[in-house]
Amino acid sequence: MVGATVGPSLEGFRIGVTAAHRPDRQIALWQRLGAEVEWAAMVEIVPLEADVVDPLVGRLVAELPGVVVFTSRAGVLGMLTSADRLGRSHELGLALDRARIVTTSPEASAELSIFGFSVDATSRSSEPEAVVELLEHPVFRSRSIAVQLDGDAVDEWASNLGALGYEPLILPIYRWGPARDAAAAEQFVRRALAGRLDAVTFISRGAVEQFAAIAGRLDPDGDLSAATAACLNAGCAARAERLGFGEVLTPERSGLGAMVRTVAAAFGERSLVIRLAGRRLTMQGRLVHLDSEPLSLSDRELEVLVKLAERPGAVVSKSELVRAVWGEDTDTHVAEVSIARLRQRLGAAGAEIETVIRRGYRLNVDRVETPS
Repeated sequence: MVGATVGPSLEGFRIGVTAAHRPDRQIALWQRLGAEVEWAAMVEIVPLEADVVDPLVGRLVAELPGVVVFTSRAGVLGMLTSADRLGRSHELGLALDRARIVTTSPEASAELSIFGFSVDATSRSSEPEAVVELLEHPVFRSRSIAVQLDGDAVDEWASNLGALGYEPLILPIYRWGPARDAAAAEQFVRRALAGRLDAVTFISRGAVEQFAAIAGRLDPDGDLSAATAACLNAGCAARAERLGFGEVLTPERSGLGAMVRTVAAAFGERSLVIRLAGRRLTMQGRLVHLDSEPLSLSDRELEVLVKLAERPGAVVSKSELVRAVWGEDTDTHVAEVSIARLRQRLGAAGAEIETVIRRGYRLNVDRVETPS
């Protein structure tokens, strides 16, 4: 529930949300923990034409499979809509009441419950391999199977179930299309790749793939290593890992609250507290305090401070600083300007940013403390 507290403070962190459906629910969860949130949908759910879906739903009603697998809320609604078009809603209801129902997401389970259907099992992962393992349980074994695809263009279900001797009825209900607001999606990806978002959240494999496709158009190398992905489930996480995200965070069990808690726990360990000229400098995400006084730093100034604070007392060369904060093809003069501004923001403590002639800069600290 949105009203529940789901983890430690995320104040100072900036989270990017990509959900196309009901993003406000997810945004509220992040904001409740103090995070700043940016949103842009990466995909649009595009229903398939009735002449594709309706014959398949008609087959499901006629063949009465022993097991029906639902992979998404949109799939549940799409199947019910098709049955209504066909005038066979009652027959579909009887077919689902007779079958064992398996879902791969809490959202699909919740939607089925709204319409009065009982879910027999929910897989811990949306990957076909994991669901197939679940289907090997005696309660499901030796039954005919129908699977509602989750919008992915790649059909991995037939091969996995075929290995067990099944000939499943595959039901594509919708596909993932590009975001309706392409400009907003592109700007969002630019900010993520530039390190302006601490994590980007994904609730579907399609959103991960569209994010990567946009990144590939922006940069021929398509390097996603600077971005952190927070994924709703293992299937989404597996796709993010294969596409090369620098870090992928995913809960053990699928769910929005679980995803938020996983990110909060990971980010809670990343606060840094140092003693600088006898004063306590605390950094958590983009939130910086000198003793109890908040400091207003630009993104660049903050990134410079974090880079120096990562190795207190060690010299960081201008070229290394520029590569880390601005990129390869930038004049090192920008580092000098940011260092000067950062010293000014820190007041008397700014003198602890030492210029080491011909080598670079170092941050002289009294000690590093454990965040409280």
